[in-house]
Amino acid sequence: MKGKEGRSQLGDLLQLNRSSRLAVLIRHAARSNPIDDDYYHLPLLPEGVEASLEFGKRLPKGRLIKIYHSPVPRCEETAKHILEGASSVGGSVQFMGARDFLSPRFMLKPREIIKEIEKIGVEVFARKWLNGELDEKVMENPWRVASQLIAEIKGHLQEDRTPGPTLHVYVSHDWNILAVRDLYLGVKHEEEGWPLYLDGLIFTLNHGEITLRWKARTVTLPAPC
Repeated sequence: MKGKEGRSQLGDLLQLNRSSRLAVLIRHAARSNPIDDDYYHLPLLPEGVEASLEFGKRLPKGRLIKIYHSPVPRCEETAKHILEGASSVGGSVQFMGARDFLSPRFMLKPREIIKEIEKIGVEVFARKWLNGELDEKVMENPWRVASQLIAEIKGHLQEDRTPGPTLHVYVSHDWNILAVRDLYLGVKHEEEGWPLYLDGLIFTLNHGEITLRWKARTVTLPAPC
């Protein structure tokens, strides 16, 4: 589950977007490798720290930036370095703290998951999950995971009463991004690759409709009647 940094392409898209309510769901920065199957307490690598700072510096000026993160330590670390980078170039930033919906809590039996990935490979395992072929006592249904992420982000954008344009930054995990990309945008990891570090999806809200974007692919979800 390695990934290069995705900050350049994503940063450029954020700079160009003129929507007043804008959000981005990203994977944390580059982390160290696990020891004894401990995936929770993995610190960022020095290059991950540097990339997080640079990502913050590249965020669009003229927006209030609100940063949220998964409770997992590497996501908090990424978020704090993004804040530091944005602040260092005069950005206006609010640190919003941890949100449980950004975590990989849907991985209900991590040890079983790790064993199965070692057996069949991560890409095959991910496809089985996204196709709804896994026991939901092991991993929650991917549609539930993806739809909740979208609903939470949309809710934040709708409830934002900040005067002027804002950017909500959500630091999360590759599996969360994988689910939204695949199920809502049809992005297959077998063809497009695994979600990169510091890369992800852009969300815009206009007239109650939320639009998701990954690279050149977009989908607009209609507002409820």
